[in-house]
Amino acid sequence: MFAMIIAACLSGPALATWMPITPMPFQDKDKHGLAEPDRSTMNPREALRAHWITRSGRTHYYIVKDKLIMVDEGEKKHQTYQVVEEDNDVGVLTIRIRTPEGGGHEKTLRFDNKRTGLLETIWIELGGKKYYVSTIWFYVDDKTEPN
Repeated sequence: MFAMIIAACLSGPALATWMPITPMPFQDKDKHGLAEPDRSTMNPREALRAHWITRSGRTHYYIVKDKLIMVDEGEKKHQTYQVVEEDNDVGVLTIRIRTPEGGGHEKTLRFDNKRTGLLETIWIELGGKKYYVSTIWFYVDDKTEPN
């Protein structure tokens, strides 16, 4: 079954389009082959606290309240975050990321109805133009730290 998420276009005016998300092999089953947990009643802030993987499989996120560990191709990066805005009705959470070096950016996270997939959107400015970059994440499990 395909989950549907509204995806922001990467350039041009602020348009939106429906985009199917193909489930990853581990979705719909936990490590014991059982059906995935019911996360649909969680608000976005609660749903975020878990282990997530990007669609490419390259990056893992382990998230707890106010902290996250990003593991990108084996390299761990510890960061903090704060919730900037939350809309429970549509399942959207905006967070501000802070690195130990003092850098940071904002991410808008749009959850699917089951809270097992989300669309991360960040924007960057280059040459006076704003560009939006979106990445699909999938829920893996409730782990909050890598092995």
